[in-house]
Amino acid sequence: MKEQLEKIGPIGELIRSKLLASDNYAVIPMIRKDTEIFFYSYNYGICFQKIPSAIFQFDLFDDVVKEANRLGGKMYCADSPARNGEKLGSENLPLTVIDAFVAKNFFNKQEGDSILGCATYIASVLRWIGVAYYEKDSLGRHINIKSSYRNI
Repeated sequence: MKEQLEKIGPIGELIRSKLLASDNYAVIPMIRKDTEIFFYSYNYGICFQKIPSAIFQFDLFDDVVKEANRLGGKMYCADSPARNGEKLGSENLPLTVIDAFVAKNFFNKQEGDSILGCATYIASVLRWIGVAYYEKDSLGRHINIKSSYRNI
């Protein structure tokens, strides 16, 4: 796990500011049900009530936005393949989808490992803070980064 952040990026700062404005706790809409988020640590990241054992560092959200921008502003989720046992780096779980990108870069997973399906949570936070649209097309659910955040 990375050390405590000295400086939080712009996306992490948006999350932190919005949580501070709501007394360090928020209920955010997801696809089927709302979920609760709260600070793990003010300078480190957040947790979700539904997956309390996973800590989502603030820089994770900045890096997902940067990667989506590198991919043209759109990045797919892969919750279903992740939950169905697909392995990191497989055809159905390439390193260019949110779940695989986060698993490799933040949860120290290697290609061939099983991973946590958490893209829906990440996408929902990015939508909640107004950074991305969370949509679905014929290939699946994805985030589209809003134009005002394309330079991150």
